[in-house]
Amino acid sequence: MGRPADIEVRAALRRRALAAGLDPGVANLEADTLIASALDPEPLVVTSRRLLAARPAAVRRGFGAAALLTGAGRLVLAVPMAPEPDCAAARRDFAGTPVEVAVMPDRYPTDAADLAFDLTGRLPDASGRTPGVAVVDLQTLLHLDEASRGEPITHRAVTVTGAVRRPRVLETAVGTSVGDLVAAAGGAEPAAWLAFLGGPLTGRPAAVDDVLTPADDALCVLALDHPLARARQRPLVDEVRRARGACEACGACTAHCPRALLGHGLAPHEAVRAVAYLQEERTAGVAAATLCAGCGVCEIVCPIGLSPRRLFAGIAAALAARGVPPEPGSPPRAAHPERAMRRLTRVGVLRRLALEPYAAPPPWEPDPHRG
Repeated sequence: MGRPADIEVRAALRRRALAAGLDPGVANLEADTLIASALDPEPLVVTSRRLLAARPAAVRRGFGAAALLTGAGRLVLAVPMAPEPDCAAARRDFAGTPVEVAVMPDRYPTDAADLAFDLTGRLPDASGRTPGVAVVDLQTLLHLDEASRGEPITHRAVTVTGAVRRPRVLETAVGTSVGDLVAAAGGAEPAAWLAFLGGPLTGRPAAVDDVLTPADDALCVLALDHPLARARQRPLVDEVRRARGACEACGACTAHCPRALLGHGLAPHEAVRAVAYLQEERTAGVAAATLCAGCGVCEIVCPIGLSPRRLFAGIAAALAARGVPPEPGSPPRAAHPERAMRRLTRVGVLRRLALEPYAAPPPWEPDPHRG
């Protein structure tokens, strides 16, 4: 329980954050440990790294606001191991502050639960959240800094990458169309292309007139005949049919699933078989599939290119449509002893998904009107 003055200031900051347009889930966070991640969620995305280099003072102010908002006593900035110049700059910019700079290995994915376990040793609860730990990205810190000064959240930094002529990280207004973002990157190289808001692995396919939302930090363009684009356009009914005819329950998806490696009772290969054979009962495998984080690791490691996560999404949608609440089961007791060895590297992900041609980190292009 904080002092009355602290509680009053925190409540005022929370009101400002909500008024500025910050996500209510972030505005109401409480934790003893705050982790700000400069580890972008997808291998082609460098938005957080560019913000860290371009806006260090705003990131520091955002840390202060986030610490006040959450009540956290431990503050950690997680930065990627490569390239080393970014790490050195972060250590220099945060020297003499209460913020710890933690250099993290090159792994995919690194979501909130993984990062919380790596830096605190705490396991998530049954829902996948880690008690007492708040994990935010750098863009959230910048928005908190703006909100603390009474400014509305109107802009996003976004990596525009993939099959575009001039990949770059742009500062642009929320509501900018996909077509305008592609044009700002010099246009698409292939005549027929598909865009993903958020990235090709975890993002959503987007039409030219779809717009950037307050949650988006990347736009990736791929040719329509790229393997990832073809896979993402495959109808779900075809995915079920392929799983029924081809899945041999080899267990590769389960062996590398980040949730399973943290100790959750999620076995993707069992859920795939259950869905493929249209099992109606709430088996443990089907119920646990609601824990899927949607990272796509199962697709990357599947030797025959099946997509367990798409089947999991179908399970979740079907359960929601029937009004059946998720039943995640018991919280994990221990992480898998081989977790560190089984996690994928980002370089390996790029190679497996034929994304290496787009791997060069794009440059930063700030909005000239925002300083």
